[in-house]
Amino acid sequence: MTRTTLLALASRVEAATGADRELDAHVARYSPHLVKFLGGVPDEPQHGCLHYTRSVDDVIMFLDGRDWSMAADCEGATATVQDNGPHHGHAATPALALTAAACRAIAGSLTDAN
Repeated sequence: MTRTTLLALASRVEAATGADRELDAHVARYSPHLVKFLGGVPDEPQHGCLHYTRSVDDVIMFLDGRDWSMAADCEGATATVQDNGPHHGHAATPALALTAAACRAIAGSLTDAN
């Protein structure tokens, strides 16, 4: 799990136009709960993962207790996740914006050597 990988994933999430199970599987690989349970990042994306790109409730599980805020209008959504400073996401839907911001927040605590 590296900073660069998560930042690239955040950009992919922001570019999505709606729910995407492939992106959900990639995000699941970096879920703090999954990593703690398995003791590391799994080799393969997990089947049956949460619907991060569709459900704000599922994204909240990914936030692992971090503070967050979100706003949406007819042009899309913006989200902020606090973790040693604000990390932002801008996307077509609230779930996508919050997922992107969460990826950036987690990336902020990593280096490319992690």
